[in-house]
Amino acid sequence: MKSLDQIASTGIALNQTNTPGDATNHYIVSQPGSYYLTSNLGVTKTNGIHVTVAGVMIDLNGFQISRSSGSGGDGILIDLTAHRCVVKHGDISGNFATGIDIANLSPPVRGGVYYQLTVSGCTNSGLKAGNSWRIEGCQVHDNPGIGIGANGYAVIVNCTAMSNGSTGISAGAYSTVTNCAAAFNSIRGISGSNGCVLTACSATSNTGAGLGGGDGSTFVGCKSQFNSAEGISMFDRCTVSHCSVTGNTGIGIQTNGTNDATIQDSTIGSNFGGGVAGQDGLTIAHCTISKNGSGSTGSGIAIHDNCTITGCSVNANRADGIVYANGNFIYGNTANGNAANGLHGTGTNNTIDTNKAYKNVAAGIVQSGVDADFTMRNVSFGNPSAQYLPVTSGNYFGPYSLPGTATSPWANF
Repeated sequence: MKSLDQIASTGIALNQTNTPGDATNHYIVSQPGSYYLTSNLGVTKTNGIHVTVAGVMIDLNGFQISRSSGSGGDGILIDLTAHRCVVKHGDISGNFATGIDIANLSPPVRGGVYYQLTVSGCTNSGLKAGNSWRIEGCQVHDNPGIGIGANGYAVIVNCTAMSNGSTGISAGAYSTVTNCAAAFNSIRGISGSNGCVLTACSATSNTGAGLGGGDGSTFVGCKSQFNSAEGISMFDRCTVSHCSVTGNTGIGIQTNGTNDATIQDSTIGSNFGGGVAGQDGLTIAHCTISKNGSGSTGSGIAIHDNCTITGCSVNANRADGIVYANGNFIYGNTANGNAANGLHGTGTNNTIDTNKAYKNVAAGIVQSGVDADFTMRNVSFGNPSAQYLPVTSGNYFGPYSLPGTATSPWANF
């Protein structure tokens, strides 16, 4: 099968003879088939090209659709029933409300493709797409609204969105966004709804969060840095894996809702609001979380209840290394050089096992809740306030002993 860029510009030329317009549309495509531009299209009406039928392919053939005056309308308008529309190889810019728009009714137009398009300088959004749309190799910049907006089940690949006035790339439910970059957008870099998968994407210097996901979203191999809010903002049952989240003004990774999310094998550092913050049921494993916070605030990890934290290095954060509430399992972590405590429990019934807390500014391992934490096989040293700090006798701290002289089976060496 030939790729889109291997298909020659054959078919029907877009002109007043083949595709005559009306008072509102420069050209109207009302029959299925392959169409192409033969020169730049300077639009003098509300819309440039209006597609009213399914099964249309439009090759801009490297030319530009533009309008030098007026307002509103679209460079290309795709009707609700114009399924499987393909638009490729060209530029759309200037004074259109949206570069390419779809009739925004439910269910929206399905199964189209945008391929190797550049869209800029519209008065609202760049590209809008319907369900099951493929958007590949497009560059969208300097539009006051959303750069690229797609409904559900979209595939967005190798696209860039820069300096748009809203979210750079917004993907509907169960979409995939791969190898895309978003920078200097005014709300969020890349945002996915429920069940989206973002892979190898980057979000840099956006005014809001860098990357966002709804329930059940997945982030793999992504990079989010220098954004003015969170690096990654997500909801329940999301997964973050092999990501780098650094230098953001807000929290590095913020989980919202009741969570049950997983964060693993990632680097979260130098975020001004803190490293990772979440509610209940989180699993955080094998992450490096360091130098987060500003002033005296911002812990490496701040969680609530029933979470599991394993194998993480949590170092040099501006407040506690790890702070947690009730029923958590904290195993095999290192908390070093944090500006408050290494590990800090504020609730009850936590299990703190085989961790290492050293040279934190306050205490090593602290239980400041009611009682009944179980703490064993930990190493805590070089912390000036205390190595272990139980509040009541109900805390099950094993004694702090040297290995050669320890007699308690619960000794913390």
